[in-house]
Amino acid sequence: MENFQGNFVIILGFLGEWFLFSFPLLQAFLELTEYQEVISSFKKVGKNYHKISPWFWIIPPLKIYLERKRLKQIISDADFSLVNKKELKSFELKAIAWFYVSMAGAFNGIGKTGELIHHFGLHPATLLFWVINCVMLILGVMHVILRMRILRNTK
Repeated sequence: MENFQGNFVIILGFLGEWFLFSFPLLQAFLELTEYQEVISSFKKVGKNYHKISPWFWIIPPLKIYLERKRLKQIISDADFSLVNKKELKSFELKAIAWFYVSMAGAFNGIGKTGELIHHFGLHPATLLFWVINCVMLILGVMHVILRMRILRNTK
């Protein structure tokens, strides 16, 4: 019974760490969705502002740079009050913060994957370690994509 309990606790810890990747990532995308809705209400009519692909989140500093550059262009073209500028900055900062919380969850999940493999006596399983981590990262991102599609379809 003690062995079952130890295994159960390790598995729950593993899942919990990976949830700390997936759900903050979802929150970051929810914040960005709100941010984009606010931005679209201020866009100059007839002006085309190219959206930044979500694939740039693979390189977070580049995504943040491109979004800021786009935001500066929109702000320079529109007539914003100081309150509106603060609101936009707040959305941007919240999304960035949630993204970094998600990254911390991914790092913890990777560490917990190592503990899980070690606990079950699979020490030299380097390939298994990377496969599990890749699968968990993909599942986390797919979870966010699915939730965002459901959200868009309910609007």
